[in-house]
Amino acid sequence: MKNKILIALSISLLSYSCVSFEKITLDGIVDTNDTIQTKVSVAKSVAALTANQGKLDSPFISADGVAIKNGDVSELTYPGASKVVVSQVFEPRDFRGDLAIRIKAKSSGEKLPKLQLTLEDINGYQTNTLKLVNEIASGEFYQTYYFDLKGAYSQSYPDMHDVDAKNIVKLNLRLNNIYSGTVSIESIDVILSNEIIKQKNNVPVGKDGGVLADFSSIGSDWVISKGLTVTSENGIAKINAQNVGALYERIEIPVEVTNVLGKQVAKVKIKVTSDQVSKIRLDLVDVNGVVTNKRPLIKEVKAGDWTVLEFNYSKRLAQSYPQQVELDGSRIVKAVLYINAGDDTFTGEVLIDDISMN
Repeated sequence: MKNKILIALSISLLSYSCVSFEKITLDGIVDTNDTIQTKVSVAKSVAALTANQGKLDSPFISADGVAIKNGDVSELTYPGASKVVVSQVFEPRDFRGDLAIRIKAKSSGEKLPKLQLTLEDINGYQTNTLKLVNEIASGEFYQTYYFDLKGAYSQSYPDMHDVDAKNIVKLNLRLNNIYSGTVSIESIDVILSNEIIKQKNNVPVGKDGGVLADFSSIGSDWVISKGLTVTSENGIAKINAQNVGALYERIEIPVEVTNVLGKQVAKVKIKVTSDQVSKIRLDLVDVNGVVTNKRPLIKEVKAGDWTVLEFNYSKRLAQSYPQQVELDGSRIVKAVLYINAGDDTFTGEVLIDDISMN
């Protein structure tokens, strides 16, 4: 009777899977009538939306001749070729659900680079069936780009495969056109797909700071809430308020498209003529309708002579409602003025000379 030797293998992998081990006889014949099932120890994937607060900040790597400088900002310098790839590698992350990826980036060079994003699972399969491509604009300021992952988890090349959304281990950025220059990436975040803002990228970057409103006239396109009346006298806005504040009454002032990324302090020359203290809130709105309501800026004004209020929007160009999203600070199109927003009601007169970004 042939002796049988049981060969036990101990394997350590990154995930959990089931492996079959077979009995092998001394003469090399596999005994197929008896197999052993064992579970391999594999690292469990973590939710992509919450792992590292949704940030994908692993160092970029490339085998395609791209010069990479990793840091707070990743700089990818391309050698004038196409179809080159840079990648981030990370522990398994679970991308199931309605998710998207948001990248803040800018480029330099004569042409604009077109970057295709794919995710790669633990088996090496990539999300390349659905083409997720953005053209990265050039300029001094970072722009926001979205890659919607709905329906993206399948591979069509080099062969057809489903991609395991539960175990994603790599992000790839593939250059789809011939490009020589540098792409600078400030951040990559996993977000919910309903946070995607339909951007109006065809609107040029605005003028650098300067006057937002000089109140030489009151436009027919202004939105003025009930309880507020606004008139213009010698370039000064005269605002009469009757019991406003509790209902967030406001004045929406369309402005010339303005870039506030370099000049982030709004100055408001103002005077309150009534005895009641007034609390002034100023929001900015970008070309996509996103509002600076995440951390509102509110200043208190007492009756007296003219004064200048300063609203510093450094690290405050963000919205929390109805969606968590950052503003496009290079394209501000509206200023919104509140008196006693959500506070005790205010009745009285407020004079404003101008609003400017400095």
